Amino acid sequence: MKKDSPLIEQAKRLQNHYCSAILLMHVGDFYEAFYKDAEVVSQICNTALIKRDEVPLTGFPSESFDEYLPKLIKAGYKVAVANI
Repeated sequence: MKKDSPLIEQAKRLQNHYCSAILLMHVGDFYEAFYKDAEVVSQICNTALIKRDEVPLTGFPSESFDEYLPKLIKAGYKVAVANI
């Protein structure tokens, strides 16, 4: 079994801590979501859902944050943001 990257390990820890919220991780110039959060973000924000090393993920450029955050909140989700 392949070991998860440090980013994915951190995402798992944070998702466990903020399990009632969608977790967006600010990585470089993008916000990324993983696993079930990626599926929700992709559906609500109409972003591409892909898999990297079998991990579902989606993301959007940092400059689009003010566009996508209200969509998630309007859909009834709490959102946690982690700056990596």
